[in-house]
Amino acid sequence: MLAAALYSTPAPAIDLRGSLWERAARTYQLDPYLLYAVAIAESLVARGDSRISPWPWTIRTPKGSIYARTREEVEARLRLELARWGERANFDVGLMQISTSWHAWRVRSPVDLLEPEVNLRIAAEVLSDALLSSPNDPVLGIGRYHSWHPNRARWYGERVFEIYRRLIAEVTEARTVKP
Repeated sequence: MLAAALYSTPAPAIDLRGSLWERAARTYQLDPYLLYAVAIAESLVARGDSRISPWPWTIRTPKGSIYARTREEVEARLRLELARWGERANFDVGLMQISTSWHAWRVRSPVDLLEPEVNLRIAAEVLSDALLSSPNDPVLGIGRYHSWHPNRARWYGERVFEIYRRLIAEVTEARTVKP
């Protein structure tokens, strides 16, 4: 219930000041709205009444994506899938779809990646490193969060940058409109 309240605000009302998003992003000198844009690209769900949000209880298995309703449900499902496929299989976990193939070493267990604060911290570090790898081409850097293959990175970076651009426009408009 708390997760739904935290992650399902309508886009124009998004205010990340003081949030987990801001804390994770600021640690790595990132804009929290860029981190949020990556999350939208990675774990977007339609919440009804024209609301969208990244969803923390998301896992991607070798057979496809799973969007659970609760932390307990997604944790049970992740444990089941880990038992089925083995820990060597790649799973993308949580808000930021952290890849277990690449980043499992950062946590004791893949289940730890379901914790939003842990997931965001790791994602912010990965995104920061990706951006630093391409200082003269931030779109490519953003894309390297997802893939280091140049064409896939470019496609993903452009997609996330467009989400980011729209978020910033909506936030700016919401902050300048007087109630």
